Amino acid sequence: MLLPKFDFHEPETIEEACQIMAELGQEAKPLAGGTDLIVNMKKKILSPAHLVSLARIENLKQMDSTNGGMRIGASITVSELSESNEIEDRLKALSTGARGLGSPLIRNLATIGGNLCQDSRCWYSRYPRISRRTVVTKCSVPRVTSKSKYHTPGRGSRTSRAAVSSSSEGAIGT
Repeated sequence: MLLPKFDFHEPETIEEACQIMAELGQEAKPLAGGTDLIVNMKKKILSPAHLVSLARIENLKQMDSTNGGMRIGASITVSELSESNEIEDRLKALSTGARGLGSPLIRNLATIGGNLCQDSRCWYSRYPRISRRTVVTKCSVPRVTSKSKYHTPGRGSRTSRAAVSSSSEGAIGT
């Protein structure tokens, strides 16, 4: 599948990225690892007119510990988290979770910021413009699995038979 056409922006500072995002508004999406965004663009689920790459913003690629806390930049990859001795020593659960996430390919691309910000609820409530027959207010699948991608809302779900307008943005579910 081919990607739709888009303009590509490469800011070098957080301020520049924020300015571009503010100017372009809903037409722009930030791009870091792209493991979710690029797939959804190929499937024609998302078609942003602009991608704002975060790859050149060095501040987002840093990890440091100050004042007893830990700062992890949004562009740190899951692989970098899993290999960090400091994360292993100070945040063992995060290190263990990072080692168990996806395949090595995904761990090398996926960023901590993307994983915190992605919308990983079920497919029906993630993309209400595509699923117009039923508004899902609670996903019946307890966790995201390969089987939950296109599951039909049913037993265990609270649903209402309401049309979702084609202009709906964002998710309906809670």
